[in-house]
Formats: sequence, C-alpha cells, structure tokens
Amino acid sequence: MTSIKNHISSLSIPCALKENLQKLTIDENYAFYFIFYSESNLLTLPTITIAGSGNVFEELINQDWVIHSVDLYNVIINLLDIDALIEYQLNSQKMYSHLNCQLDQLVFQAEEDHDGYLGLHFMKKTGNAYLEKTRKWLETRSKNHLNKLDEYITNIGDRDSNYVIIVNALKQLLKEVLIDFTTIFFPPSLLQMPSEEEVLNFLLKHSKILEKYDWPQIDTVRKYRFQKSNPPIQHLLYIINFDKQEEENNKYEITLLIDIIRVFISVFSTTLLYQYKEEYKKRTKQLKIYNIREEAKASVESWEETLENQVKETLKTFYRPKSVFLLSKKYFNIPLTDLNYERGIQLFIVVLTHKRTYQEIRQFNNAIAKKTKGRVKVTVLLQKESDWVKNLPEFFEFYKKYFTDQNLFYGNSFYINYKTERYFIDNNKKQYNKECLESINLAYLNIKENSNAIFCEAQTMLYHFVIQQSLVLLIYKKLDLIPNIIELSYLWDLIQWCYPSVYKDINDLPAVKRILFNKDCFVKSYPKSNDYIINCTLEDIKELDSFCDMIYSFAKEEVKDSSLIIELQ
Repeated sequence: MTSIKNHISSLSIPCALKENLQKLTIDENYAFYFIFYSESNLLTLPTITIAGSGNVFEELINQDWVIHSVDLYNVIINLLDIDALIEYQLNSQKMYSHLNCQLDQLVFQAEEDHDGYLGLHFMKKTGNAYLEKTRKWLETRSKNHLNKLDEYITNIGDRDSNYVIIVNALKQLLKEVLIDFTTIFFPPSLLQMPSEEEVLNFLLKHSKILEKYDWPQIDTVRKYRFQKSNPPIQHLLYIINFDKQEEENNKYEITLLIDIIRVFISVFSTTLLYQYKEEYKKRTKQLKIYNIREEAKASVESWEETLENQVKETLKTFYRPKSVFLLSKKYFNIPLTDLNYERGIQLFIVVLTHKRTYQEIRQFNNAIAKKTKGRVKVTVLLQKESDWVKNLPEFFEFYKKYFTDQNLFYGNSFYINYKTERYFIDNNKKQYNKECLESINLAYLNIKENSNAIFCEAQTMLYHFVIQQSLVLLIYKKLDLIPNIIELSYLWDLIQWCYPSVYKDINDLPAVKRILFNKDCFVKSYPKSNDYIINCTLEDIKELDSFCDMIYSFAKEEVKDSSLIIELQ
C-alpha cells in the first residue's frame, strides 16, 4: 500500500480529497488501486478510479465526497468492482473497454493477476514508456500462447488426438492473439473494428519478421476458396474459418499450421513494437479524440447548466442582454456533444456589436476561459447592424459542417438573449425586423431612383441584396428553428419550402436563378461582386426588377408593422 500512498501524495489534488483516499489505504482488508489520469475526459479534469472488492461500494457509493467530487474538488471519481475486472483479466480488449481508459494510461501485468488482484500501473505519457511497459505484458502473453502451442505439438503424437479438435483449439488461440494485437494497434473503442483479415494484412505489411519468413504450402488450405491474398493470410483465415465437424488427421499439416501461428505470435516482440512506434502514436491519438467525444456524450449533460451560468455571468460584464445568444442544447435543441472538437465544450457566442473592438473580444474570451477554468472554448462572430450579410457564410459553413443532422438556425442577425421570457425574444425580433427593413427600403429606393443600364453591375448587387435580405427576413419571420433541413445548397429551396406561393417555378426566371440562387453567389458579402453579377445584362436587370418588386412587396406584407415600415416616397 505504500506505493499507492506515494502516488496519491504526488498528485496535485485537494488535501481533503487526499485525506479521504489515504483513509481507504489504512484498512489492509481492502486492496485498492487508484488510477489517475487527466486527459481522458471531456473537461480534462483529474480522474480517480477506485477499484476494490468486498463492501467497497457499500461504503463508498453513498458518500458525498465521492458523489459530489466534481463540485467539491473538481475531480472525477469512478468506482469499479475488482472482481468484475478479474473476470476479464485474460481478455485485454474487454479490459480496456471496461475501464474506459486510454492505452497510454493503463497497463496491467498478467503475472500479478493470478494472486486474485489486478495490478494497475501508472503510466508516463511518452510513447517509449508505454511501449516498454506494454512489451513486458506482451512477452507474458506470448509466452502463454507459445506454451499452448507446445501442448498441441505434444498432442499430435497422441493417437487419440483429433484433427478437428486441434484446429479448433488453434482457431481459439489465434483469435486471442488477434485480440491482443488489435487492442494495441487497433484500439477497440474506435468507431469501426477491423476484420481479422485487415489486422493480419496490417501486421504482415509492417513486420520485418513476417516479411522474411518462407511460408510453406499447405494442401488443405487450397481446398478453401479465398480471395487473392498472401499465403500466411490464407493459412490463418483457414484456421479462423474452419468449421468442419470431421476431417482426416494430418499431423504434418497441423505442425505447419502451428509453426505459422508461432511466427505470428513471435511478432509480439520488442522489435515489432518499435517498428510500429509511429503507427501506434497515430492510433492512440485517434482513440484519444474518439474517447473524448464519447466521454462528452455521457458527461456534458450534467455540466452544461453550471458552465452556461458561468458564461452568462461573464457575459453580463461585457454585453447588453440583447446583444448575445448562446448556442446550447437548452435553448436551441443543438447538443453540444455533437461538436466534433477534440477537447472541451465549445460554445459559439454571436455578438451583435456597435463599437466593440477585437481587443475587447480577446478580453472577453480570456474572461470566459478564466471563469470556467478552461473548460469552455468561445468563438465570437461579430455582427454589425450595418453589415448583416458579412458573417452569414461563416454561419452556414459552421452549421453545414457540424450540424447537418441537427436542427438549424437561420437568419442574419440574431437578437436572442440568454433570458427565456417571451417578451425579450419578441422585442428583439422586432428590433431586427425594423433594422433589416430599413436597410432593404433604402436599397430599394436607391435602385428605383438611380436606374441606369450603364450601371448594371451596381444595380444587380443592389437587387441581389434586396431580394436575398427580403427572403432571409421572410424565413426569420416564419421560423425560429427549421428542423430536418439537412443540406441547404440554395436559399430558394428554403423559400419554396416555407413560402411556396412566392413563385411557383424559379426555372421560369433564368436570370434570377443564375444570379441569385447558385452556390457561388449564395449569401455572398454585399457588395462584393462576382462573375454572375459582372456579366449581368440589361435584360437580366429587367427580370431582376420584376422579381424584386414581387419579393419586396411580399416581405413587407408578411412582416407588416406600421411602427417599423418606412414608406416609399
């Protein structure tokens, strides 16, 4: 128990928690193993796993310092039944999965398992340290496998031995070897487990030992129809796929198959591990990212409210309530857990600003990080009332990338605050409607008062702005949340869905479709020109003008409010 106490005292954890842990180590009737790691959970909190037997859970499960460890100490505490772990001690794949640890944070040594306890060891984060520890474990596993092979060799000489029984035993042994290999180099928690053939091909491709081996030909293997592959793959797949109930004894070929398996088992060596070093680093990084995302799904729910409250308190010191909204599950039904980020909760905060500077934004980011101890990352998108369109591509790119299967939120400027009262939301929507309509009106007046065929490009940009702003305003008025729109390539698709009466068939207006509803021109920053606008003709202008009148009038009517509309002169 002394070594465990040393581990505890060496960690940067609160004294009160340390004292509670030390008390557990005093009772010699219990065998506790504490696993400490700091990067295998979403919030990057230190994590303590207490594995014990007997009445461990009866004693700990209801204690406040365990249940409320995060609130009290900012540390996650897990309890595991040591008996359940011992049950899976020979299956490393289940072991890693059961403990939900990362491969560079946990290694157990088989020789310590036979006395009834599971030895859990603290790992350094460097790949070399892990490989060295893993090498010892693999050597033990390899030794056990080779001993079994020796037993089979002995059994071959027994006249009562049966070919089917021996091959089935080899089949089971080979699967154990593949599980060990997959656990190390194809972490089991990844989204898709590789097939036996993929693992064997991977092993064959990277191992110098296997590359130099002279593979024998085995007649019984040829009876099976395999896809074109290397002889060793065929031999091993033959064993894995073996399902015949009776087969003529063939001691010579059994011996060859045993030799082939022996070669594969021998690959579990220091040489192989160092050959695989870079590949291992890449795979553990993949596992780390995957684990963090999986941890997020299980843990973010309980932290979301606390974190949001911390963020909101910070927001109050920087912005007026109507200037900010949080993208969160609570308000917009967008799960934070679906964000494909490697670490931390990511809140996207949109700031509608008059005079805010980027220096203030940086101060704001730092304040959020400090308040939440780095557990919340912030992305701030500036939205100036005089330039709504500028950041729209960023919004659509963001939603398309991260929320293609979730509810989407559309609009130009969003005046949704962190207060849920309907009054605030309605008031902010009116404010947006007013400012948006004012800009559309001014642009529309500019078009009508300065119509000139010489300035087709400038006029087209104004039409582009008025029409698209009118359409976006219609959508904003119609829906706050638009469910189940997975791929939004054209604004017109959405308009047709929400307002089918606006125009029956956009194909009847080729210029409008070409200039306004194409991917290159979709929600571009006004008044940035593009090829479609530059090449616009007078005929296109006439078509745009007619369509603009219709959409503009329809938008004004839909969001009609005498206190908001600026009447045309």
